[in-house]
This record gives sequence, structure tokens and C-alpha cells, in this order.
Amino acid sequence: MKKRLRFLLIILLCALVLSTVNIGGYFIYDHYRQVESVVPIEPETPDEPDNPITPGTDEGDEIFWSRTFNENSWPTISKVSTIISEKNMTNEEVTEAFGWHVGDKKSVHISILDNLYEEDIFIRILDFNKDTRSSDHKSKAGITLEMEGCLPSVYDFSAEPPQFLTEGQIHSSNNGYWDTCDLRTKYLPKYKNYLPEELRNIILPVDKTVCGGYDFTTMVSDELFVLSMGDVFSQTAIKNSKNLMLSDAAQYFIQEGSQYEFYKNLIGDADPSVNNEKLIKTQTHIDIQKYSLSMNMAKNTKCSWFLRSKILDKGTYIRCTSDGSQVNTYAMMSDYWGDEISRAETSFAFCV
Repeated sequence: MKKRLRFLLIILLCALVLSTVNIGGYFIYDHYRQVESVVPIEPETPDEPDNPITPGTDEGDEIFWSRTFNENSWPTISKVSTIISEKNMTNEEVTEAFGWHVGDKKSVHISILDNLYEEDIFIRILDFNKDTRSSDHKSKAGITLEMEGCLPSVYDFSAEPPQFLTEGQIHSSNNGYWDTCDLRTKYLPKYKNYLPEELRNIILPVDKTVCGGYDFTTMVSDELFVLSMGDVFSQTAIKNSKNLMLSDAAQYFIQEGSQYEFYKNLIGDADPSVNNEKLIKTQTHIDIQKYSLSMNMAKNTKCSWFLRSKILDKGTYIRCTSDGSQVNTYAMMSDYWGDEISRAETSFAFCV
């Protein structure tokens, strides 16, 4: 009887040891427990590894996380992201250590005007250790994420009916590029306020390059941003595109970003001028259908979504269209064409 009890005790101890990972001084527990509700047990000091990883600033911190990305709180995701960044982990190392993958999703509840409009949206992982933090212009943000769908491009929900962004509000009165456009300077900060506080508090400013041609290239710092041509499409695809407006300007587009791993896995070297159903996004509900603004407001309706890159000679932003998501090099917003069907919606990205 004693031998059986001793044997069971050994098995339990082995299971406990195997469920604990040490990464650079952080004790990482491979099962989900909420940090706020669990008093962690102090683990024994592990043997020194053959190739020790230099501990981070929070040496010995204990982090409880789930290998299912959606089950983690944003503060927990932020802590894990810090480790990913400090240890300069590859995508494969992140998946092995934490079980998270590029493309994993997490639901987020957005609230507008004190819950007058509210909805659950999905945020997905685009890449790990991709974007450069603005704090030192050197280190990487651990995780880059984006909206799976789109929010309606509304800048004033309090108006009746709500007011949509127009072509004039997307363009600025100066050079009309991403650095000074109203979408970046006025409206995306409003969109950030729709997000829950625990998410807003961990969003990291990152560097984004704006390229306007031969005589204009600048760097900006963004918390929320929309993707560029280079973020979505590969350099090979842009350079070899059948659309000469894209291929002739490839040298500028590729300065604005390199393809995120999510889109590399999704579309590879697909030509941005060719229909590609894999790039279609749908409209988040936001119940304002009572205003009868357009069919685009129906839940899960396909919608066009715009990028922050511009066609230099036309001065218009590029969008991915709703009828197959080929890149459209013409007008973006409703007022340009005089109807709402051509309006593009907003799908933003951010880093933690």
C-alpha cells in the first residue's frame, strides 16, 4: 500500500514539474489561472540550463496564462508580450513556449457613447516581434494585432444620423499623406476610446514610415494605425503587379512596411491587382441600421477597407474592395463618387 502511495506521489510531482517553464527568470505556468485570483506557490529553483537566457527586469515574476489566446486577459497578454520582446523570440519559439499562433483571435467588447452602441469584435495576431517601438526606435513590440473585420468609418456617433468620414476628411489640407490626414490625427484616437480600458492601457506606440515619393519620406509614431500596401502584400507581388500604378511605385510602397506573417501565410505573393476572396473583410454590426444609411451597415456585409498608402499621381488612398478585395487605386470615400456604396470602412491595427 505504501509503495502505491509513493508511486502516485512521484507521478504528481513529475506532472507539476513538467507543467512549469522557466524563460529568462520568469516562471511560466502551462495552465490557465487568473493572476488576480490565485496565490502562486513558490517553485523550487530550477537547475541552471546549458544555455541560460539572461533574466529580464522582472526576474522571478510568475505569470499564469492559457495556451488558448482568447482566454487570456489583456494584462496577461501584455506580460507575455514583454517576454517575447525581451527574449527576441521567433514565431516558432512563441508557439512552442506559449501555444499562441499567428492568426489566433481574441474577442473585444467595444462601447461607444456610454454603451449606446456596443458590440463584440475580434482581434487577431498579425505577427510577433515585427514593429519597432517608438520609445527607443530599436526594440520590438512583442505582438502586433489587427481587427478581423471593419468598423464603420463614422466620426460622430452622437449626430442624427451619425456622420461618416468623407474624402475631404481623409485627406489633409497639407500634403495629404498619412502623417497629417484627419483619419490618423483626429479619428483613430476616438476609435481607441471605444476599446476597453485594460486594452487601451497596454497599447504601445510604434514607428511607421510614410513615403510620398521622391522628395517626401518621414517617420511617425502611432498607437492605432491602418495597414499599408507593404504590410499586406509581399515586395515581390507589388514589384510584379499587373497594375502599373502599383508596380511603378513599388520602391515607395515597400518602404512603408514589410508583409506581416499573417498575410504571408494567407496570400503569399498574390498580385494585389487581382481578385482575392481571402482578403475580404466584413462590417461589424454597430446597430445604427435604424438610420437607414446604407446596406453596408448590415451585420457581416462585405465592405471595402482602406490602406494608408496612396497612389502618388492620383492623390487618393488605396483600398481593398468588397467584391473580391482586389486593390482599388481610385477614390476611397462616399463623397468622392457621390454615393455611399463606394465608402470604405476602417480596420485598425496596434501593438502590445
